[in-house]
Amino acid sequence: DDPRNPGINDGLGQGRLQYLRGNNAQEQKNGGPFRDRVSKLGDIVHSSPLFEGYDTDLDPEFEYGVLYVGANDGMMHAFHADTGVELFAYVPNLVFDELNQLTEPEPNFRHRYFVDLTPHVKNTGDPAITGNHGKLLVSGLGKGGKGYFCLNVDDPLTMNEDTPTWVKWEYPNSSSTAAEINNMGYSY
Repeated sequence: DDPRNPGINDGLGQGRLQYLRGNNAQEQKNGGPFRDRVSKLGDIVHSSPLFEGYDTDLDPEFEYGVLYVGANDGMMHAFHADTGVELFAYVPNLVFDELNQLTEPEPNFRHRYFVDLTPHVKNTGDPAITGNHGKLLVSGLGKGGKGYFCLNVDDPLTMNEDTPTWVKWEYPNSSSTAAEINNMGYSY
């Protein structure tokens, strides 16, 4: 939808999707209609990076680490701690309706918050039992909105959009009542 006219299809949906995925071909500097960016990674304001170590039962020390951080590009990002390569990014359904605002060119663009809360990872498996792993990441939108989400981050090296079973839940969601949604506050 056109960010200035919600509900109006301006035909730029696929271009916006590519822009959000980091493609800069449709930015104004390249003759396109979208905002020029200095960086493909959105600003990180209130979300502190969280380091989580991973092992494969072969070594008591972690074998690799992952940095998780929320950004105001609408995504929870996961980066390999040794290489800096992005392993995956998750866009909560809670922010979908607002993502079109990220492409709005200057001078109409206004900064806003999206995934603006520090994530937390909890080990849910029993490390004393070989192969019994489990890690859940819970985070929210912070100043970016009213809601939380949970991801299974047991094996971040293999997570991709083709197997979204790693998305456990979001709250509120489509089955939440109007009262639940209305009573939900910002997720600080």
